[in-house]
Formats: sequence, structure tokens, C-alpha cells
Amino acid sequence: MDMPKAGWEVLQGVYAWATAHPRVAVTTAHLQDLAVVAAFGLTTKELTGQLRLLECHGLLETHAGASEGQWHLTPLGRRTMERYRDERNGEGNGRRRDPSRAPS
Repeated sequence: MDMPKAGWEVLQGVYAWATAHPRVAVTTAHLQDLAVVAAFGLTTKELTGQLRLLECHGLLETHAGASEGQWHLTPLGRRTMERYRDERNGEGNGRRRDPSRAPS
């Protein structure tokens, strides 16, 4: 999947949040507190833009009936991050990926 590095960093943050809090929608405030996103130094506006981009790719969805700015990982988003995690840990396709590269 062709996505900027910032998008992968944000998706990792959403995945970390969803894994720790499976029933709670993630917000930009939650993500800014996560090290994986905070280290990348995105402004709130840039972070929101990345979240919308991830939604366009089908990896995130807005929470039905919730106020704007609450996001959930879609099944596709979860599978994408699980595959990425497995590849980084050397479990995907029998080969280890360079951890500095996002999945394709």
C-alpha cells in the first residue's frame, strides 16, 4: 500500500490504542499522547489529515453516532497492522523485513 511514512506512524498509534482499548474510539488527543505518534511531531491538523487519509484507504472508520474525531480500526486496518507487525518480527512470508520500511 502506497502511503506516506506519517500515515504508517499514525496507523501504528491507532493499532496500539485499539489493542489496549478495544472498545474505546481513538481521538487525536489519545494519539498525541502515544510515543509512536508524538515522536513523529505531527500537529493536530496534520494528524487529523493522516487519520482522514487512513479512512480513505479503508483502514479506519469514524465511530457511528459519535462526535467527529473519534476513529476505529477497520478489519482491514487490523489485518494490515498485524501483517506489518509479523513481518517486522520475522514471521511474515519466511523473511525479515527492514524495520525502517513500511509494508508495500
